[in-house]
Amino acid sequence: MIGGVEKALLAVLLLVLMTGMGATLTPKSFRDVATQPKGVLIGLLSQFGWMPLIAFGLAQVFGLNPALAIGLIIVGCTPGGTTSNLFAYYSRADVALSISMTVVSTIVAVVAMPLLVAFYASSVDGLAFDVPLGSIATTLVLVLVPVGVGMGIRAKSETAAKRAEKLGSWAGVAVL
Repeated sequence: MIGGVEKALLAVLLLVLMTGMGATLTPKSFRDVATQPKGVLIGLLSQFGWMPLIAFGLAQVFGLNPALAIGLIIVGCTPGGTTSNLFAYYSRADVALSISMTVVSTIVAVVAMPLLVAFYASSVDGLAFDVPLGSIATTLVLVLVPVGVGMGIRAKSETAAKRAEKLGSWAGVAVL
């Protein structure tokens, strides 16, 4: 278990990382994602279609006890986070698409997660599931605000954007 200091350090590193990623993007990057929504739609179908179904299937195939089965189903229904953005950046993939997918899947999870968990775990007695609204809000803030700051840095100065990107890249290494 990590303590408060480690959590605070990770939050700072994540803010620096996401600012650096934002410094690589422009508003056009997100307009391109919006005009070609196929990637986000495929991601949503995978995130809230295949992953929960596979988790449920694995729980059945391996005959997991109810607590482990519900845990696996919850993990299968949980949207990806900012780590996927980091891997998209390092692999030179479409960072704007990755960030868009993080934001959209986090918002959709507010409704989809409780419904999917209830559906797949309906055979388990006494199931109670709270939607972690605080964690959802935190994820959105940790993604959107620093990305916007990074994009603002890039709009003002390419040199500063390159420095922010490099600092963000080192922060990503530290997070890993």
